[in-house]
Amino acid sequence: MSADPMAPLAAALLPFQREGVAAGLRWRGRMLLGDEMGLGKTLQAIAIAAHFRSEWPLLVLCPTSLALAWCEELEKWCPFLKPGDINLVKGHHNEMMKTAPVTILTYGLVTNGKEKEQIAALAREARFRVAICDEAHYLKSKDSLRTTLLTPILRGAARCLLLTGTPALSRPVELWTLLQCLELTGDGTLVPAWRNFTSFTDRFCDAKMKFFGRGGRQRDVSGSSNEGELHTLLTTHCLLRRRKAAVLTQLPAKRRQRVVLQLDARDARPLRAIEDQLGKLDAAASDWDRRQNLSAQVVELGAAKAIRAAEYAIELLPSAGKLLFFGHHKSMLDAMEAAAAKAKVRCLRIDGSTPGAERQALVKTFQALPDATDAIFVLSILAAGQGLTLTNAHTVVFGELRWVPGELLQAEDRAHRIGQQSAVNCHYCVAEGTVDEAMWRMLQRKVRSLGR
Repeated sequence: MSADPMAPLAAALLPFQREGVAAGLRWRGRMLLGDEMGLGKTLQAIAIAAHFRSEWPLLVLCPTSLALAWCEELEKWCPFLKPGDINLVKGHHNEMMKTAPVTILTYGLVTNGKEKEQIAALAREARFRVAICDEAHYLKSKDSLRTTLLTPILRGAARCLLLTGTPALSRPVELWTLLQCLELTGDGTLVPAWRNFTSFTDRFCDAKMKFFGRGGRQRDVSGSSNEGELHTLLTTHCLLRRRKAAVLTQLPAKRRQRVVLQLDARDARPLRAIEDQLGKLDAAASDWDRRQNLSAQVVELGAAKAIRAAEYAIELLPSAGKLLFFGHHKSMLDAMEAAAAKAKVRCLRIDGSTPGAERQALVKTFQALPDATDAIFVLSILAAGQGLTLTNAHTVVFGELRWVPGELLQAEDRAHRIGQQSAVNCHYCVAEGTVDEAMWRMLQRKVRSLGR
């Protein structure tokens, strides 16, 4: 009798995650999984989707920065997938959608470019029977083109898993589009309370007519009403949400994950030139020559992936609330600060130029920020990697890696220290096909060795 190929996945699930999978199956694969960030929504979604694998093709919708991570997780936990079974869509012309068992499509392709309607049409023609929508709050705006194009695809799937650590960012009306994607209850009937927008907003959004200047009188649906009734309906029909505090005893105190970034050809060009130069160094070249060349590559790499790493941190923020962002080179720290300013997010910074007298004041400011305040603390690995207590964040993003693992471990422990009330999640941004991958492997080996 052959071993169950899904046994490793089942064994990896923590007890609360097994409960999440059971709920998804009970609701026949139509679910809004709203667990807080770091509780393994991806793993639970893959387990539910794998249960329905006889119904595939599977569609995964996600932000651009998470596309490669989804590829890796599916390859890791779905051993029945063969090479070439996962179709990662990179352009608006992708006929493989109609034949591939798994397609990964990013919001960016359906938001930008002149041919977004074409790719949405291809996705409709593919008739995906199982769909996972990661960071589903991207579809919160009822009238956005992205929502208009993607909602019919999700509604058309027999199984639809919506994942988001923030089901409603600020008001109940933001749930409307997500509920339309799910639409049906477990027994196949419509939930009357969200059958149409008017009845939903009248009941749960305290809808009322207001005067909006030149816009005249319009319905204001930004309020909230009958919250208890809405909560009961959601948790009865589709919503499962766990907070870290409730399952903390089941979680490891600190978790690391690799985030794979894809560089544009333009960004990667200086790196290739350095790699070519490194390849031309013959065996007789001195170690000093090789180290100098490798150091140049790391400097260029920091600049090349700075914008991508900053974008990833911004995408995490709705779920994380507050995060620490560590970098080494000025270009990386500047990119994160600029991205925070563009997103209008509170940002503090400590690097080598920050006077000692100011550092503790910045720390006190960050530690005093209310729970509801989103903020990013931009930090130099060497200048701020030790001696600071920053337990007001439980998410740490490393835009760059270092050859010395102790420096990274010390930086992680700015959040993972006495006073931390949550599990700490550390995200390491690794640029695909670069020296980053070698650094990550070495980091893993050295951390294991240090642990022993």
